[in-house]
Amino acid sequence: MGVEVRSKVTELVPGVTLGERMKRGAISAPEAPGIAWQITEAMEAVREKDIVHRDLKPANVEVTPDGNVKAPDFALARALENAPAGSIPPTRLCAVLRQARPASRLLLLWLIALALHAGSAAAQLASQSTIVDRQSGVAFPVALIPPGGGAPHRLTGTATRERTIFRLKVYAYGLYVNAGAARTVLAAFVGRPAAALESDQTFFQRLLDMRIPMTLRLVMTRDVAGEAIGNAFDDALKPRVARAATNSNKGDGSAALERFRSYFNLHELARGAEIVFSCSSGGRLNTTVDHQSRPEIQSPALCWALFDVYLGDRPISTDGRRSLVSSFPTLLAGSK
Repeated sequence: MGVEVRSKVTELVPGVTLGERMKRGAISAPEAPGIAWQITEAMEAVREKDIVHRDLKPANVEVTPDGNVKAPDFALARALENAPAGSIPPTRLCAVLRQARPASRLLLLWLIALALHAGSAAAQLASQSTIVDRQSGVAFPVALIPPGGGAPHRLTGTATRERTIFRLKVYAYGLYVNAGAARTVLAAFVGRPAAALESDQTFFQRLLDMRIPMTLRLVMTRDVAGEAIGNAFDDALKPRVARAATNSNKGDGSAALERFRSYFNLHELARGAEIVFSCSSGGRLNTTVDHQSRPEIQSPALCWALFDVYLGDRPISTDGRRSLVSSFPTLLAGSK
């Protein structure tokens, strides 16, 4: 008696799933549109054959080493003509993209790409105890106890400081905040996407009101003389401390700056050494240099100046400022 054997053969795709790729680190802005375009084109091609995939998700999208995107898993796919009425929901995105004008289609693709870029960073934060800064390769814990103690602060983003002329990476840095205080102070911004926050100066002004305990962690990516670090802080902080004394009620921070500057009277900060400083209510600044605690400094002006360097209207890096707040939507939404 003959036995009928049925089998399904699918392509062996080298590489990783899109879900795995998103957990490794944020998908870069140049890379995301290409992935979004290929996914959309693949689903349109399937739809033109009167087939609906029905299970499109990052875990079912493969990204090959050369950047090609494939969706090989058709276990739940159905032909339109053989499916019971109402069993296959319309592929709304593909339908919209097909009918949209070229300019509108491009905008929709960019929105998909933006979701990939932002979603990968959020997925990484949600699934790991550390994340790796994409530019420098430095690992940052998702949560840390700030210098001086207290409740853990949550990581909201990372960036890399480069010397402008030669683009030499000097240090990686990450911003941490007290999540509970952030949700209270920034309640008006809940539900806003990262792209909207990045361009909203009111959002940064709220951060710099210094009502949210915040921490910055800097990790050297090359050997740097202690004096060079001290001079760099001095150059960036002096005008800001003066502005704080002139334009606000934060008081004179010049003596506090001199004391902070003395914390770097050391020969060298080797690659991997870290500087962590944290400001809490009332302008209390606590600092560790290469894991060594330094005396607390009381200075609202210096606290404001330190964070204005990275978050103010004239930051040391505009791209860095955007990166530092990339995960605020997730944090404000209450994700742990």
